[in-house]
Amino acid sequence: MKILLCGATDEQFARLRSMFLEVKFESSDDYDLVSGEVDADALVAWSRGALDAAFSPEMIVNCRSLRWVHAPGAGVDDYMRWGLPDAHFEFTCGKIIQGVEVADHAVALLLTLTRSLHYAIKGVAFSDIPRPVELRGKTAVVIGMGGIGLCVAERLNAFGMTVHGVMENEIPYVNFVDKRFLADQLLDALPLADAVIVAAPWTNQSENMLDEAAFRAMKDDAFLVNVSRGGLINTDSLTKVVGEGHLRAVALDVTNPEPLADDHPLRSFDNVVITPHLAGISDNLRGRIFDLVSTNIRRFSTGQPLINVVDRLKGY
Repeated sequence: MKILLCGATDEQFARLRSMFLEVKFESSDDYDLVSGEVDADALVAWSRGALDAAFSPEMIVNCRSLRWVHAPGAGVDDYMRWGLPDAHFEFTCGKIIQGVEVADHAVALLLTLTRSLHYAIKGVAFSDIPRPVELRGKTAVVIGMGGIGLCVAERLNAFGMTVHGVMENEIPYVNFVDKRFLADQLLDALPLADAVIVAAPWTNQSENMLDEAAFRAMKDDAFLVNVSRGGLINTDSLTKVVGEGHLRAVALDVTNPEPLADDHPLRSFDNVVITPHLAGISDNLRGRIFDLVSTNIRRFSTGQPLINVVDRLKGY
């Protein structure tokens, strides 16, 4: 069995070779994946950049020997648009394992807004800083109850917030989610929120789900945080409502387009915070990626079902 590794370090190569003596590991750099002249069984990527350098619509069609491809990140929206639903190989990704750090980032952004830290960091005079807001007793609506959304809900509950979840399917009846709404009930959930956290995947169904009607349904003084994908938010509509004074403050780790132009109007608002897609990075992520990859290599090499398989119909 041969597995091509994209972007793996020498240490990762050595560890995997010592763990799986029956598997031949090689670098994807040694192959022309576009031509399809590949006899490997699997392609495993350790970074988004490494996968993007190798993965293409042509590879999906041409590399007939591949039976498994792994993407390191949780978001696979770009690849789904390349015809992945018709691909002949199994596709896995890093969903679930990034929940911890993305949830931490979401809470950090929310606290930045509620504690008015963005004003203090900019050097605004104390007398001009908006009065901070407590989370205790407030209501949060978390859109997306997957590996990220559940971690966000758990954290916000610990702050004393009532947490409602918006989801496509039922989730376990965990005690830190007070009420559940299905995706088609989004406009029923939004008016309840003092804070909205976006943690859903970007699919054909979720694209631009937060449009002008959704923003108008939110309270005038609500906080909005997006740590999933920029495509869930209609950027023009958000710019319009923020410019009109609707929504108290907004924090975005992802935008559409990304990166957002330096002169985009959203960057000019004092109550908008934008971070450069940092949420999915942490000191422990590489270890979780290795654990996931090595688990799937073991299962792949022994003919067992893989974990973290992308649902091609749902798009995540």
